[in-house]
Formats: sequence, structure tokens, C-alpha cells
Amino acid sequence: TYTLEKGAEMLGLGNKSVLVLVVALALGYRYYGGKPKSYRDNLSKYQDPQVNFIEPNPMDQSMLYRTASEILDPIAAIRKGDVPEWLSGTLLRDGPGLFEFGDEQALHAFDGMAMIRRYHTNQNEGPGLNFSRRLISSDILKSNREEKRYTKYGVGTPAKGGVLDRVKNLKEPGADNVVVNTLKLFGHYYAATELPQVIEYDPETLETLGKVDVTDKIPGIKIMTPHPLYEEDGTMWNIAFATGPDREGKSSGTWRYVVFKVNPPTNDEERRDPWLNLEIVSELASSRAMSVSYLHSFFMTENYIIFTEQPWILGDLPIVIYKHILQGKSLGAAMYWDSDSTLKFHVMEKSTGKFLPTNYESDAMGFFHIINAYEENNCVILDAPFKSSPVSYDAFMTEFLASDPATYQDYMISRGPTAGLSKRWVIPLNVPESFTPPSKLQLTKDGQVDPNSYKLLISQEDTTAKAWHVDENVVYLHPEMLAPVEEYEYHRAFEFVAVNPNFASKKYRYGYGLGFPTGYLCGSIQKLDVKQKTFTASWEDPLCRATEPQFVPRPGATEEEDGVVVFACLGTSKVEPTTFFIILDPINLNELGRFSIPSTTPVGFHGVWVPGN
Repeated sequence: TYTLEKGAEMLGLGNKSVLVLVVALALGYRYYGGKPKSYRDNLSKYQDPQVNFIEPNPMDQSMLYRTASEILDPIAAIRKGDVPEWLSGTLLRDGPGLFEFGDEQALHAFDGMAMIRRYHTNQNEGPGLNFSRRLISSDILKSNREEKRYTKYGVGTPAKGGVLDRVKNLKEPGADNVVVNTLKLFGHYYAATELPQVIEYDPETLETLGKVDVTDKIPGIKIMTPHPLYEEDGTMWNIAFATGPDREGKSSGTWRYVVFKVNPPTNDEERRDPWLNLEIVSELASSRAMSVSYLHSFFMTENYIIFTEQPWILGDLPIVIYKHILQGKSLGAAMYWDSDSTLKFHVMEKSTGKFLPTNYESDAMGFFHIINAYEENNCVILDAPFKSSPVSYDAFMTEFLASDPATYQDYMISRGPTAGLSKRWVIPLNVPESFTPPSKLQLTKDGQVDPNSYKLLISQEDTTAKAWHVDENVVYLHPEMLAPVEEYEYHRAFEFVAVNPNFASKKYRYGYGLGFPTGYLCGSIQKLDVKQKTFTASWEDPLCRATEPQFVPRPGATEEEDGVVVFACLGTSKVEPTTFFIILDPINLNELGRFSIPSTTPVGFHGVWVPGN
């Protein structure tokens, strides 16, 4: 009971809630999103297409999961090829750079300590590109170094201690290892993970400047996504997960989603600290009684914020207590996949903060990162790589990612891709208020209810996505494939996708992202044409593994393909340590030029492009 009370206190729950938790544990309680006696009974569910993958061929990538020394004074790169003279700016990438303390090693790629890599290019200066990297001076880095061990639990790396230690740690802020992404906010740059603390750094020297804690601005916040989205004026939107009473002191459940934005500064004080302009726009209770659906990113269009409740679950206190507190497993082990649940889409008006009353839902599917979203013909179009099988961070354990090629190959074959096939959802905004059930239900050959028994709400002229009106204020969705299944056989997936930033949250045609023919987290570059529904080009180099690309528009350009695609490519040679900065023609992915840096760089996750001038 002591453990339950402390865990409940961590979530902001009262004594009555603790009693409910005790009963829930005794009964083995688990809440599911699906409702009995609904249209879903005996419904023919969506079947995710299966890919006949070609056998992967990984090489030794262990050097990408080893500690790299800091490079504080920028080093010059060697240029090769025809780099456009107009290309000027800085690629800032976040990822792990320090993997051990004393005798302990990071067991998960996310548990290496955050290091910012800076690729600064200007074709009118010296060699055209220089490179530096520096660890973020976080509290967890300092404490780990002092004690020569991991002092707090990571995604997959445990910390020494007993039950009481783990209860104590849950009450404290999590490890501020801001290893995932950089947030841009009105001239400030913050390294971020999913905690409500971000760490500001200087984009030139990479020196750590200080920490910003959002907990005093959003009541009960526990995490927030590391992938905010931006308006043209720089306004930043994001979604947080919180527990306990909301901003008005009301409590409608254990967990809730908080949609917030940071508006442009209007005075010097706000320019020094843009977070002063944080505004909570709306809050929505989790549809689950005692847990919350995890999301890593969300969608935005001109007028709407759209986020999912997917079957990837966290914050289920009985499971946290059992797996983390009692068994001593990492916090990531307390997340689980609920295949009996549904995938829900929540649509919020940006101007009012009101959610549309319609329940948009589909079968159990999940995803990591969006591709893009826009509005057309009174519908919201959402593109992302969803999959029906469980989504998880478990695949990124360094034991396998840094293993020998034969072991890595077996691992890739047995686990499969972490991301799904790229899909499009079409969500109708104008749903009839009244609902008339079908006079007769059509059955499939195997005796299940055919969704086509219900009225379709979207035209099939330009899409094969489906939206059926299945009940009062309920729309059941099926997605459309953005490329043929056979086009995934070699590259295996399409993730970490960039679009021309001038076309973000607008109708677009092209996406540029990673394929994974030789491993996880890095690999090849692909170009997707969402109009023709096909991959039109790819790029791969046996000397290095491509990382998340960025599309850099040519200054003054208006056409979608007018610019270049840039990315870091991580060399895996033990004989010639090298990192490359690659520039591609976005039309055909032909290589225009590259810069070579005489140093191996560990794997990274996400980055931002800062235009020159």
C-alpha cells in the first residue's frame, strides 16, 4: 500500500483513487478503448498489407554506438562536387555522444548522453563547411559522472537501487538527457526529449545556457512531445500529457492531454524568455480510465490540430508499480501495446480550442512521426507511416544495434521494421448530425460485417481512403497506401520524413525520408510522390549510413522541388573514420556534392536547419 500511495502521489491522485487502484490490482483490471455492443461487433477489420522483405545486409555499425570526443573548436571539412553557392546555414543535430560511466554502459540508443552536432556551411567562407560537437551539460550528465554510474533510469538502461529508491525517483524530475531533438523558438534553441524540461544552448558555440522547466506553466505535466509544429510567424504548438486537476482545478480522469502554444514575443522580456508566452489552448481527458495513449508527434493544418490516441499505452499505474518499481525494469518496459483498443483521431479547432464532436476511429494502429497534413474539400488529410503490429522503442537496444553483421541481420529479420507503411487518412469535417442505420448489413465471405454497409462520407475520385458514418457522431476510417507494397521490399520502411518547409501543413506532393536496408535509425534516402503514390528515387552509399534529411529551399523559391536535400551520413569504417555532409538534387536525388569530416560521429535522431543570414 505504501508503494501504491507513493505512486499515486506521483500521478497527483487522492486517497479515493488509491482505493480504486487497490481494487483494480486485486481484480487484474485493464481498461480497453473498444466498447461492447457497438458497430465494431463482428466488423471486418482493416488488414495491414504484408511485405515480402528482401534479406537485409547490415555491416558492422558498432562504432555508431561508441563515445565520441567533443570537438569544441570547429574543424574544416573537405569539399567535393558542385555545391550550390547559395547554400548557407547550419544543421544542428541531437543524439547520444557518451555511452558509459564507470563500468556501466548505455543499453539503449536513447540512453547515451545528449550531444549536439553542428554542421555550418557557407560557400563564401573558407572550406565551405566546418563541424563541431559538444555534450549538453545536463544534471544527469553531472550526477552520472560524479557517481560513475547511471543514477536514474533511462528508456532501456536501469539504475542501481531498491524499491524505495525507485519510488523516490518517480517523485523527482526524470533524467534530463535531452537527446532527441532541438526546439527553435524565436532565436532560442533548446535540446529536448519528452520531459517538460528543455535545455537551451548557443547555436554557434554549442555551450549550454540553462534549463527551462515547463512544470510551473502546465499543471501536472509529465511529458510533452519532442516534435512541436510551427506557424509561419514562429508560433509553436505542442501537446503535453498531464495528471491531476487541470488549469481550472477540475479533474475529469487520471490523465489528460494539454494542447498549448507559445506565441511570438511582444517585448524585450518575452524575447529573452519566449516561454513567458506559453498559452494553454485546450485540454482533453484520456479516453482510458487509468492510463494514457502515447504519441511522439501530431498533425497540424491551417485551421486544426489533430492528434491520436493509439494502442501504445503508458502511465498505467498498476503496470508501472509491477514492472518498474517491483521488478526494477526500465520505464520503457512499463509501456505496452493494447491490441484490443482502437485508434482514435481528435480534431481541435486552433481558433477556439474546441474539439469536433465526432469520434473518428479505426482499428489498432500506431506510428512515430508524421509526414505532413493539410485541408482539402472539407476534409483533413493526414500522412504518416502507421502499422497494425505493436509499435515500440524496444528495437533500439545497443546490444543488437552494435552487434556483428550476422547477429544484426538475424535481429532485423526477426523484429521487422519499427515503422509501418506510409498511409493516408482522409477525415471528413462535415459529418451529418443525424444517423440512419443501414436497413441490411452486408457480409463478407467469412461472415463478418462489411463496412460498406454504411454510408461513405468522402468521394472516391481522388483517394481509396474510406470514412464510413457508422453511428451517431462516429466515423470509422480505413487508410490509403501512399506507395505499393512491393516498393518496401528493399528499403523496408519510410521514416524521419522531411517536406519542403514552405509546404508544411499545406497541400504538398513530395516527401524525403529514410529507408532502412542495412539497420535501424539510419540507412538510405528515398523520395515519395504522394500524388502518383510511388517512390520515385533513392540514394545510398556503402561508405556511410544516411540520417534524417532536411529540405532546404533555395532563397526566393516558390516551386516545391526548388532547393536541395541535405543530411549527415555516418561513416562506419574503422580504418578511415569519416562523417559526410551530403547535398542532393531533390528532383532525382542525384548527389550534387559532399563535405568530408575526419571523425566518426555516433548515431543521432533529429535535427533542425537554421538558414544563413
